[in-house]
Amino acid sequence: MSREGTQPSADGQGYANTPGLHEAAHVAGWRRVTEAVHAAGGRVFIQLMHAGRMSHPDNTPHRRQALAPSAVADRIGAARTGLRLSPGSVLGGVEEGPERADLYRHLAAQLAPLGLAYLHVVQGRDETLLREIRRLWPNVLIVNRSGRGRQSLSSDLEAGLADMVSVGRMALSNPDLPARIREDLPLNEPDPATFYGGGEAGYTDYPAFQPA
Repeated sequence: MSREGTQPSADGQGYANTPGLHEAAHVAGWRRVTEAVHAAGGRVFIQLMHAGRMSHPDNTPHRRQALAPSAVADRIGAARTGLRLSPGSVLGGVEEGPERADLYRHLAAQLAPLGLAYLHVVQGRDETLLREIRRLWPNVLIVNRSGRGRQSLSSDLEAGLADMVSVGRMALSNPDLPARIREDLPLNEPDPATFYGGGEAGYTDYPAFQPA
């Protein structure tokens, strides 16, 4: 089980409504979750989040600029640092321009010698760019394809384009996703109206599979 990207301090908040783990109330709340996961034989890891280009000083209590990701890697170690890239994403009104593919190829090549734990690519429409990143990146490559169905989960693994694949909505709406995939059980449909709602609706109320 992985927690969603988490800010390790109030000044580490990149944008509004992100989860934190830096106050006693945070720790107490998540301890209940981790203890339940451990009791069931599971494990939890926390992704300490650097929000990248979404960061803004107005979201921090002291109006501080975000640290560069390289400073984070220097502090906690490259082997415990991963980076997510979203080529072609327009989130936040970003326009990458005509040199977008060259930028990502250059970035992958420059990152390769650093020994980072993984590179996580949110794949858009540029399959050629994904293949180039795969060629340039020597370590673990995680690929996420929005809307990927269960039957195609392993396609990038089989094609050699990824070492791991990530799922979002499918995992969110199916608390027993591994069992459903393993046993070829039907999946719950996620409700986009509840995404990022700030409450338990759409996060803790999806049912586990119940035989008819």
